This record gives sequence, structure tokens and C-alpha cells, in this order.
Amino acid sequence: MRHGIRWLLVAGTLMAAMAQHCLGGSSAKAEQAADLKQRFLREAPLKWEAYREYAMRLQGVKTVTTYDSTQTSGRFRERLVSQAKHRGPWSLSIFEESGDSLAQGVPAGLARVVNSRYGFVLTRKQPADPWVLTELDTNISDNRSIEPSERKEAVLYTFCLHLVVERRLISDMIKDPEFKLGSLTTVLRDSREFVRVEFSHRPPRSRDEAPNLTGWLLLDPGSYWVIKEGEFEAQYPASTGTITLVNQYVDNNQGIPIPIQRVGYARYSGFGGMRVETSVSKCAFYEDANLPESEFTLSAFGLPEPDGLRPTPWYLWAGVAGAACVAVAFGLRWLARKRTIQG
Repeated sequence: MRHGIRWLLVAGTLMAAMAQHCLGGSSAKAEQAADLKQRFLREAPLKWEAYREYAMRLQGVKTVTTYDSTQTSGRFRERLVSQAKHRGPWSLSIFEESGDSLAQGVPAGLARVVNSRYGFVLTRKQPADPWVLTELDTNISDNRSIEPSERKEAVLYTFCLHLVVERRLISDMIKDPEFKLGSLTTVLRDSREFVRVEFSHRPPRSRDEAPNLTGWLLLDPGSYWVIKEGEFEAQYPASTGTITLVNQYVDNNQGIPIPIQRVGYARYSGFGGMRVETSVSKCAFYEDANLPESEFTLSAFGLPEPDGLRPTPWYLWAGVAGAACVAVAFGLRWLARKRTIQG
């Protein structure tokens, strides 16, 4: 009887110790998770802002090639080449598009440029065609030609590719009250630490048709917390997409990660059927903060400088109408690709 009671006491002590150990382990894990979340909130936004500031010193070209992977052949669908240059208030943005989505009669090329004296818009039907002046603004002091916020936004979206999540910068999304953080865990790959962040973002529908997002991102805390990989579901008004992405980047001599490539895979479904796309973005970026103003002029495109900086009525009326049509056409094509699912 005594032996039985003794064994019961020993077993009870062992079970109590095991329970305390389990509770202590759970408490330690919860504390580690809380510490990781605080580290993320403390470090990541500051690093993202620091990279955004550095990105304003970059120049270069990004080429995005999209393939229709609905069939196993992976048929070429479209290619968009975007070039960005800037220095202070001067800016140049060029977009060249080719492929299935190019509507008949719509220019394949669009250039928007601003220098210290004037701003202008150029278009051309095919990449080999000469540029045609469609808008000239000699009163740039009113900021109506290309607003400063638009110029900065175009630069950031081009050079911050490894911070972009379905048309929005993660550095902007995290400031929204609709952005919700889920669990955070550390992931080791080749002795390098990454942080897997689960998130959701449900912005108001009125905000630039931004989709609802739910998924995860693998961030690199050793390289400005940029996005290494990600997978998320995007819910649009008329369709839903499951998207995965993988970024490649390399640190420059200042330890700043420069995007090299992004590979994305998307499966969209909606009332129009199913579409599967594979996209490859290749970047050729370089740092140059001393570009001459001559690169932001009509002469750089082989066109004459405006005579006395005074546009003729043709520039004013035909130019404004032409630029408006081009902007609408580009916008409609872009929205169609995102909102309408082709079978």
C-alpha cells in the first residue's frame, strides 16, 4: 500500500513538472512571437522608407513579359517595357506595349516628360515608328502637366518592385487601418533568416479598384525587409486570383538590395472563365543622380524644341484631345486585364 501511494506521489510530481514545462514552452513561444512582431513593426517600415528615398536616385528599364499558361504551351501574350529617368523636378516615363492586349489603332508607345521649362506627351503606333507630339505644356508652374505626386509614384512603382504587392507598395499598405497582421514566424534558408508574415488587406472599393488580399509574404530582414516570396488571394469585383511571386535582388556596394527579376504565377477565375498567367519582370537599374536636363527635352527624341515656348492652337486642342484618348485607352486596357477574365 505504501509503495502504491509512493508511486502515485512520484507520478503526480512528474506530471506536474511536465505540465509546467509545456506551459513554460508555450509561454516562451508566445513571447518570441510577440518579440518578432514588435521587431517587424519597429524595423520594417523604417527600412522601407529608407529604400523608397534611395529609389529616387535610380534610373533604368523594367521589362514585363506575360505568357498565357492556361494551356501547357505557355503562349506569349504581351510585353510591357517601362523606362524611368528623373532628377529633382525633371522626369521621364516611357511605356511601350506589344502583344494580344494591344487594341487596334491604339498607340503602342507613350512618353510623358517634364523639364524645367515645359512638359510634353509623345505617342507612337509601333516601336519602330517615330514619336509624335500630342501634348505640350509650357505653363508647368501650375503642376498640371504631370503632377509631382504622379511622377514620384511612377518612379516608386518601377524601382521598388520588391516592395509591390498586387499594384500597391507594402510600405503604403501597412499604414492603412484595413491592413491586418497575422502570425509571424522565422524561416531559415541556407543559414539566412527570413520572416514569414501572414496578412490581410481589405481596402474600401473606392480606392483605385484595389483588391482584397489575404495571404503571406516572406520578408528578408537582412536586406531592408524586402519581399523575397509571397502567395496570396486577390479578390476583385468580378474575379478572384491566386498569385505567387518570387523576387531576385542583389545588394549593391552600399548594401542596398536592387531588384533584378520577379517571376509571378496567377490563376484568375470569374464569370468569364479561367485564366492562368505567368509573368517575368526583368530589371536593369542603375544609380545616377546627375542626369543632364538635355535628356528630358524634345530634342532627346529627335524633335524640335518649341519655338519661343509658345504652343500653337494645334498643340493646345489636338494635343489635349489626343493625350486624353491615349490615357483613357491605356487605362481601359489595364482595367480590362484585371477585371475581365478572358476564357
